[in-house]
Amino acid sequence: MNNMKSKKGQVALIVLLVSAVVMTIGLGMSKKTAVNLRVETNEEELKQAFNTAESGIEYFLGTGKTNFVAIDSLSQAEVVTSNIGQGSTVNFNQYTLPNTNIVYWLVAHTDEGEIDETRFYQGATADLCIENGFTGAVKVDYFYQTGTGVYQVSRSGYNLTADYVSGFTNVTPIQGNCASGYRQQSLGLTLSGMNPLLLVVKPIGNGGRFYLLGDGQLFPIQGVNISATGKVGDVNTGVKRKVNVIQTYQMPSFALEAITAFGNVLSN
Repeated sequence: MNNMKSKKGQVALIVLLVSAVVMTIGLGMSKKTAVNLRVETNEEELKQAFNTAESGIEYFLGTGKTNFVAIDSLSQAEVVTSNIGQGSTVNFNQYTLPNTNIVYWLVAHTDEGEIDETRFYQGATADLCIENGFTGAVKVDYFYQTGTGVYQVSRSGYNLTADYVSGFTNVTPIQGNCASGYRQQSLGLTLSGMNPLLLVVKPIGNGGRFYLLGDGQLFPIQGVNISATGKVGDVNTGVKRKVNVIQTYQMPSFALEAITAFGNVLSN
């Protein structure tokens, strides 16, 4: 009789231990599932917020309105714009890939986006600030106007690595007035006494960050920076993602012709 009670007690203890282990595993799996579900939900909300921000920019470009609400009303985007330029520097704050043109405007534009040939940059000089560590070369095309419909281009090239491009000038930029992390290279441009239109800068061999430095005079507006913040859920506590788009004035046909096939532009 005592043996039977002892065996029953052992069986009950084993069952209790097994139940505890199963319950612990079950709770652990439930917690893991809940965590995974939350991570997947966050990722989905981040994607939705990003897509909403992009939709907000498209909506702004199409309508000019800065508030966008998705069809399902679960997400929204706020768009903020700011002019690029109108200062003593022009800095797009972006990395430029090698062999990619950077266009710096020296003439203003009308509200319709056409060149306003009555408003030009009034500075006497314009220099290039080059990010420290950049190697390779930089090609510069300076377009200007000497009369109505008469366009000319002055070309120059600078090797930051000696003899990188044949025919370019070997230079060692100095700190100058450039911001920390940049070096100043004089472009040797004569701007006064003529109508300056634009500078087209192309890094060769390597990419980097660049910006245009003036002599205190204001550069014209280069375009607009469009920033949209997509939000999912509560306006204050929901998931947010920001998208920035830089929209600059396009390079004119006379400059494209000169760069690609020299066109009818006179070259110095």
